Amino acid sequence: MRSLRHFKARDLMGNGVSKKCVFDFLKNTITAGLVAVKIPKGQDSVFDAAEYELVKDVGRRCPRFRKGQLDPVPLPHERMWAAMKPLRSGFTVRELASLTRSGESNTWNYVAALRRHGYLETLTEAVGGAYPTEGRYRLRKLMVTGPDAPQLLRGGAVWDPNRNVVAEEVSE
Repeated sequence: MRSLRHFKARDLMGNGVSKKCVFDFLKNTITAGLVAVKIPKGQDSVFDAAEYELVKDVGRRCPRFRKGQLDPVPLPHERMWAAMKPLRSGFTVRELASLTRSGESNTWNYVAALRRHGYLETLTEAVGGAYPTEGRYRLRKLMVTGPDAPQLLRGGAVWDPNRNVVAEEVSE
C-alpha cells in the first residue's frame, strides 16, 4: 500500500489471503481515515472496480485496529524492547515489568527468551535461598538490531523482524 499509494483490492491479495480478509482490512482502514475509496459508476464487481488511495501513512508497520479504530497502544513486547535500550545499567524483571506496565510472568518469559538467544547479558545472576536476589540483565549493544521488537514464537523460538530471521539459541 505504501509504495503504490493508489491501488485496488486485488493488489493486496497474496497467497493464503482471502477476499474477506482484504475487505475487512480495507473497511477498518477506511473507517480509521487511512484510506479513501473511489467506486466508478456502473461497475458490477466492487472487488475489481473500486480504487483506493492511501491518505494517511502511519509508518512501515501494518496498523492494528480495535473496533474499527486505529489502536495506538503498543503490545507488551514492543514496550519492553523500547524500555530495554536506554537502560544501560541493566534492569531486573520486576523493574522492567513496572516500567512497561506488563505482567511479571509475561516479562519473565520475554527476558528469558531474549537471554537464551543472546540478546541479553547477565550482569548479576538470580540467587534463591534464604536471602534471594533478582537477576540483573542488560541488552547487548550488538543485539540492538532495530526498532521492531523481537517476537516470541511457539516452541520458544525468537523472530527478529529487523533482521528478518529466527534467532539461534546461544550457550553462555
